[in-house]
Amino acid sequence: MKSDDKFGILLFVLGLCFTFYLTYTCFHYIQIWGDEIYTLVMLNSPLSDMINIGVGDVHPLLYYFMYKAFLKPVAFLITNYNPIIVGKLLSIIPLYLMLILGATKIRKNFGWLTAGIFALCIVCMPQLMNFYTQLRMYRWALFFVTASFVYIWEIINNESSYKNWGVLILLTICSVYTHYFSGIASFILYLFLFVYLIKNNKKDLKNGFLQQLYLYWHLCHGVLFYLAKWLVYTPDIGLLL
Repeated sequence: MKSDDKFGILLFVLGLCFTFYLTYTCFHYIQIWGDEIYTLVMLNSPLSDMINIGVGDVHPLLYYFMYKAFLKPVAFLITNYNPIIVGKLLSIIPLYLMLILGATKIRKNFGWLTAGIFALCIVCMPQLMNFYTQLRMYRWALFFVTASFVYIWEIINNESSYKNWGVLILLTICSVYTHYFSGIASFILYLFLFVYLIKNNKKDLKNGFLQQLYLYWHLCHGVLFYLAKWLVYTPDIGLLL
């Protein structure tokens, strides 16, 4: 094994250790702030009320649906559960998914050194440790965009299969309905892919034209819709009272 690979594995293990530490803090650091309180308000609302509130909210609803669905099996298995701890664990799942991406796709394409640097940075970059344990959608948005980039690279360089295109479409649509910033990022990623295919691989562009046309419409609609809401958004303070 090369020395670069050994160093990369060391960095990856270090990133994994920080991840385990963050998971540990989910059980002991349960203070929350204003936006997280809003998340709990949404969580405790009936589904119909959640949708009505979400229509007027600046953020999309996918994360709240995921949170509510995640609580169902927990409530079935554990009677006296803490929804804050459960929410923090839900928020840290994307970090584990990105580490899996690092150990599989990124390691396969770029080697252990790149995978190790990725794993350490994705945990330890400034403020990310705080975001990973908040009852908000930011980590899932980061995961959807990161995974989209990885699959775009896979499509361009390795295999333009229906499976990879399907995963990419699912990731980018999820990013739009998780956070408007991640929707913009996914739109830009897909725009670069579209330009690349026009220039270098018109066959794949032709084969997937209808899927890409649908996805562009979906991304544009979602991004513009939530950006428009953000520009005119006035928070309803009464929800927190």
